[in-house]
Amino acid sequence: MVRSAGGPRSARALWHSNMDPAEVYRQRLEEKEATCARLNRLRVRLGNCRLVAAGLSLALLWLVETTVPTLRWHTVGTLLVLFLASSGIFRRIDRLSLRATLAQVLYLPKHLGLGRSRIVGLDARRFAAEDENHPYATDADITGAQGLVDFVNIACTTMGARLLAAAFLNVAGKERILQRQQAVRELAPQVDFRERFFVEAARTRAEVLTDVLRQWAMEGEWVVPRWFRWACCLASLLVVASLAGLAIEATPIGWSALAVLLAVELALWSYGRRYLVTGLEGVERAAAQVDRVMALLRLLEDQRFDARKLRDLTDALQSDGLPASRTLRGLFRRISYYEARRNQVVALVGPLVMYETQTALAVQAWMQRHSERLPGWIAAIARFEVYLSLSSFAFENPGYCYPEISDQRALYRAEGLAHPLLGPDAVDNDVEIGRERPVLLVSGANMAGKSTLLRSIGINMALMYAGAPVRARRLTVSPMMTVASIRVTDSLQKGESRFAAELARIRMVLERIRAGSQTLVLVDELFAGTNSYDRFAGAVALMEFLANSGHALAVLSTHDRNVTKWAELQSRSVTNMHFQDVLKGSDMHFDYKLKAGPAKRGNAVELMKRAGIPLPEVLPVPDD
Repeated sequence: MVRSAGGPRSARALWHSNMDPAEVYRQRLEEKEATCARLNRLRVRLGNCRLVAAGLSLALLWLVETTVPTLRWHTVGTLLVLFLASSGIFRRIDRLSLRATLAQVLYLPKHLGLGRSRIVGLDARRFAAEDENHPYATDADITGAQGLVDFVNIACTTMGARLLAAAFLNVAGKERILQRQQAVRELAPQVDFRERFFVEAARTRAEVLTDVLRQWAMEGEWVVPRWFRWACCLASLLVVASLAGLAIEATPIGWSALAVLLAVELALWSYGRRYLVTGLEGVERAAAQVDRVMALLRLLEDQRFDARKLRDLTDALQSDGLPASRTLRGLFRRISYYEARRNQVVALVGPLVMYETQTALAVQAWMQRHSERLPGWIAAIARFEVYLSLSSFAFENPGYCYPEISDQRALYRAEGLAHPLLGPDAVDNDVEIGRERPVLLVSGANMAGKSTLLRSIGINMALMYAGAPVRARRLTVSPMMTVASIRVTDSLQKGESRFAAELARIRMVLERIRAGSQTLVLVDELFAGTNSYDRFAGAVALMEFLANSGHALAVLSTHDRNVTKWAELQSRSVTNMHFQDVLKGSDMHFDYKLKAGPAKRGNAVELMKRAGIPLPEVLPVPDD
C-alpha cells in the first residue's frame, strides 16, 4: 500500500511547541524529500516486478493454451485486470510523488532573486511595467524582480499574484487593515492547510484558473432559444421511437418517417451552431481545470474560520443553497459527457440522437444559470491565495509585529524598524515623526544607510496596508497615503532628466496634500539633479510646505550641508539626524545606526581617491 505524503507531526503542534519556523520548514522539507525518495524506490521495484510478471504472464498463457485452452479467455481477462490495477498503482504513486515535490517549494529556504512565484511559473517582474507611475511601487521594493510581491507570493494563479500586489499597492483604512490582520493571524499557524491548498493549486498552470476558465465563463454566449431546446429533445425522442418501430417491423412509411426526422435533426444542428460554437470554444481547455477548481473549493468549504474576511469568502461559496463545489460538479459532469462525443461508439450512434448538440445544450444550460457565479468563485480562490501568502510570511517571521493603527492624524512611530527583504543581520533603527515635528531630514555619507531607511519605511507601510506583520519591534502609525521618490531616474525614451522625473513625483506629493490626503512623503537625495543654489531653495520651500500642511509627514535625505544647517534652525518642526562612516586605517566601516544631528563629514572624497581620481591634498574651496 502507498502511504500518504503527510508528515508525522502536524504544523499546528509544531507551532504551539514554539519551535522555530525555520526548524519546522527544515523538518517538513526533509519529510517531503524522504517521501519522494521512498516513492521513487517503490516505483522502481514495482516496475521491475511488472517486467517479471509480464514474462510469467506470457509463460502462463502458453501453458494454458497448450494444456487447458478452454481457460484461455478467463486467463487473459484476469491478467488484463491485474495489468490495469498495477497501472492504477503507478498513477497513484506518481500523484503522491508530484504532491510531495510541489510541497517542497513551500519549505525551500528563501533567497533574494528566487521567490516562490517564479518556481511555480509566475514572474513578479510582469507587474513592474504596470506600476511604472505608481507612487511607491518601485521605490519601496514592492514590484519587480527581488521585490516584496515576489518574496511573499505563494499564489499559483495570476489573479492571486495581482491581488497580492494590489493589497500592497493600495492604501487601506483602519477597519480594513484590522480585518486583514485578523485573517492573517488566524491562518498563520495553519501550515497543513496552506500546504494542501498550495499543492492543489500548483498542479494547474498558473494562467488557467484566471485567464482561461474565468474568461470562458465571462465571454461565452449562453442564451439559447427555449423552443430550440424542446425541438432538439422532441426530435431525438421521435428518432428513438422510429428506430424502435423499425426494429419491430420495417415498413416504407417507417423508413420515410426516419428520413424526415433525420433531416429535421440536421436542420436543427445547422441552426444551433450559431449558439453552440461560440460559447463552447473554450470548453475543451476549461474541462481539465474544472476538477482542480472543485478540489480547491472543497478545501475552502471544509474550513471554519473566525476572521470576518475569511468567513465572507467562504459564505460566498454558495449557489442556491448548495456548496459551490457541488454545483460545479454539475458542469464537470456535463463537460465530460460533451467530450465523450469523440468516443468511437458515441461517434457512430450519437448523430442519430443529436448527442453533441444535446450535451452542448446541457453545458450551456448550466452556464446560463451559473456562469455569473463562476468568476466570483475563482476570485475567492485568488483572494484566499493572498491571505495564505501573507500568513506564510507571518509564520516565517514570528519576531515581526503587527502594527498598531492609530486614530491620531499624521503619526509614524517605529521601534527597531528594518527592511524585511534584507537578511537576519540587518540593522534596525527607531523612527518617529508626528504633527509636532513632521519632517525628518537624514544626512550622511554615501552607502551609510539613508536610502535603505527610506525604503524600509515605505515597504513596511505596504505590509501594513495588506494586514501583514512588519519588521519592527513595534510600529504605531496612522493610515496614510505613501508617495516616494527614491529610485527616480532619467528616461531616454521619455526625454526626461532625473530632475524632471523628481519634479513630477514632487508634483504628485503637492497635489495629494493640497487635496487634504494624509500623506507620508519619502524623498531620497532631495533635488540632487540641480545646482546647489536651486537645490537649497527648493528643499527649504518643500520642507516648509510639508511642515505647515498639518496632515503630511516626510522623511527626506540630503548630502547638502546648507540644507542640514537650515534644518538645525527649524528644530521645532524638523528633526535632523544622520548616518556616519568610520575610517579604521584604510578600511571604511558603517554601523547603519541613525544618530541625532546633521552629518559633519562625508566620504565622497575618500571614495573618489580610491577610485583613482588624482585629488590634491588641499581641496579647492567653492565660491559662495
